[in-house]
Amino acid sequence: MLHAGSSIGIEKDDDTYFARLLFAEFFKRVAKDDITKAWYNTLRGNCAMSINRLLGLSPRSYAALLLASDFVSIGKRSNVQVNTTALKEWTKKDHYGLGGDRRGCAEHTQSNVVLQNINPTAEKGKKKDHHLIRIGYYYEEGETIVASKSINDGATPPPLTHRLRTIQRWFSLNIRDIISKQYQNEKLEQIEEWVRAKELGLDDQITYYVILPA
Repeated sequence: MLHAGSSIGIEKDDDTYFARLLFAEFFKRVAKDDITKAWYNTLRGNCAMSINRLLGLSPRSYAALLLASDFVSIGKRSNVQVNTTALKEWTKKDHYGLGGDRRGCAEHTQSNVVLQNINPTAEKGKKKDHHLIRIGYYYEEGETIVASKSINDGATPPPLTHRLRTIQRWFSLNIRDIISKQYQNEKLEQIEEWVRAKELGLDDQITYYVILPA
C-alpha cells in the first residue's frame, strides 16, 4: 500500500514523493530487464542518450516531471538550476531502492561529456558538463569502466526493446495525473527549453509518447 510521502517524513509534499517514487520504480524495472546493461543517460536532451528519451516522454512532459520531482528550479538569475543534492540523495535514499552507488541499479554523477557522443548531430568536438544517471546493474568485472566511459566514447547504447516500451507505457499512465498539475506552471516553458538543449545540438525532435493535459 502506498503512503503519502509528506505524512511519513520522506519528502516535502505528496506530489514530490509520488513523482520520485514512480521515477525510481521506472529505473528499477528497466534495470531488471535481462538484456539491460549498465549505462549512463543525460538529464538534459531530447535524443538517444537522454533520460527523457528513455522514459518515452515528450520534452514538455519530462520538464513537468522534473518540476514535480523538485529536481530543477529557476535561479535568481533566471537560469535553470539542477538540485544536485536532492538528485543524489534520491538515488541513495533506502526508501526508493536505487542504491545510489556501483552496487545499486542507479547512481548520479557529473562529467564533462563530448556532446556529439550524446547526439551525433551536435557540434563536433564540443564538450559540456552534464548531470548523468547510470541505470542498470553491473554484473561482470569491468562493466564499471565500460559504463563510465560509454558517453565519452560514443559507444552504442542498449537497444529499445519491447519490454522497455511496455515499461514506458506503464510509467506514462501512472505519472500522468502528477505531472499534469505542472502544465500551468509558469516555469514549465523555460524548463522545457532547457531540457531540449537546442543550443547544444541535443534535440533531434523525436519522441515516443506524448502525455497531454487532461
